[in-house]
Amino acid sequence: EEYDSPLEQKVRVPEVAEGVEGSSIYLKAGEEISVQDLLYGLMLVSGNDAAVALAEIIGGDQEHFVEMMNDRAAELGCSS
Repeated sequence: EEYDSPLEQKVRVPEVAEGVEGSSIYLKAGEEISVQDLLYGLMLVSGNDAAVALAEIIGGDQEHFVEMMNDRAAELGCSS
């Protein structure tokens, strides 16, 4: 499966992303934010809430996103 989410696309923050423990960009459930801003929050401040939001938005849920990432890693020849 391949997903195409334009960076400027606005997405709605899933409930599960609000209040994630650890480093955060303080997302609020239901707020609209661009995919690009979520990526910035993930990379620049290690926003755990941004990571959860992206996983939910791209994968439908965190478990499926992990499966997608593991499949991609296997395609690239990663084995550990």
